[in-house]
Amino acid sequence: MLTLLSKFFHIECEPQKVTNLWTSNVLCYRIRSMKHQAVLGYLFFDLYDRATKRDEGMHQLTLIPAIRDDCSIPCVGACVIVANFKSDADQSVQLTFADLKSLFYQMGYALHTIFGATRFTKFSGAQLVHDFMKVPSLVLEHWVLQPQMLHALSQNVKTGKPLSREMIERLIAREKFGRPSKMLQELFLGIVALHLCEHQRQNAHVMIEKLYKKIFRHLVYVPENYFEMSFLPFADNQVASLYYANVWSQMIAADIFAEIKKQGIFNHEIGMKYVTEILSPGGSRNAYEMVKRFLGHQFHSKAFLEEFEH
Repeated sequence: MLTLLSKFFHIECEPQKVTNLWTSNVLCYRIRSMKHQAVLGYLFFDLYDRATKRDEGMHQLTLIPAIRDDCSIPCVGACVIVANFKSDADQSVQLTFADLKSLFYQMGYALHTIFGATRFTKFSGAQLVHDFMKVPSLVLEHWVLQPQMLHALSQNVKTGKPLSREMIERLIAREKFGRPSKMLQELFLGIVALHLCEHQRQNAHVMIEKLYKKIFRHLVYVPENYFEMSFLPFADNQVASLYYANVWSQMIAADIFAEIKKQGIFNHEIGMKYVTEILSPGGSRNAYEMVKRFLGHQFHSKAFLEEFEH
């Protein structure tokens, strides 16, 4: 994964020997810019389960934010990706396709942390407006669905050979199966969450019934289903006000990746432009202005909607 991403981001990931960390099997890489021959930051991987480790799912933690001092000299940042991969008796680990997607997603946050060096830590890395925060991670998720990436990353556990072209096509088709229905559900939940913020005194169950019948015209509404009792935004208005960002971020990420794919997913020139215009400013620049500078125009929904045509 690091080798393939290094081509696009024009970086070098150098393994480091480190001691006295919180556990012995943490992997550490020094991220160096090939263009400037300067160290950008350090990336740690704490991927394997152990008795003293809580299972909180895969996530990323910023250890040191990347900043620039008054002389505009970058002060390197550091972050760690944490997972709970279970190894076999021979210490090997088999990742599912969902694991691979999650790993790339967290790499999006990690690289944003390392590239996003700003003068103030408050705006460093992924500390920017909430409806753009997930975009770099979602952009990296798109890589996983590219056949050349799956061919390079996959391996038959018995023969050691990459997956066949047919198997990769089936895997991608399976991933895309049912996507429209899932997206309709996401849109429904986003609208429900926004209504919660706008009409807090409204009877939630009645409101949900009206929205459900309006959006899911092909499904029968079951009034005994009180799903709102387990819907987190009902308990947290801040979460409710941001729930729409799930779909909004996917739309922006699809447009960005469409431009990257057009130029070549291993093309370091478009990769450097992506770093310069999207990752490096962190939260110090208007997010939509960053996207416009990268794309050359305002983002739109065309690339996002095209994902549902196949």
